[in-house]
Amino acid sequence: MDRPVRTGRESDHARARILGAAEERFRRVGHHRTSVADIAAEFGISPANIYRFFPSSLAP
Repeated sequence: MDRPVRTGRESDHARARILGAAEERFRRVGHHRTSVADIAAEFGISPANIYRFFPSSLAP
């Protein structure tokens, strides 16, 4: 099942912020102790909403 992925300048900025928050969390507590929920909490959004900014696969 394909889900829509957000695109555009605002989405690019949101993706960059999400990745930055994830990287910072990885540095603080490690990737084994970081969940999508932890990253989403940084932005006050649901974990499911994080996935709207990233494609589910790289396959065409």
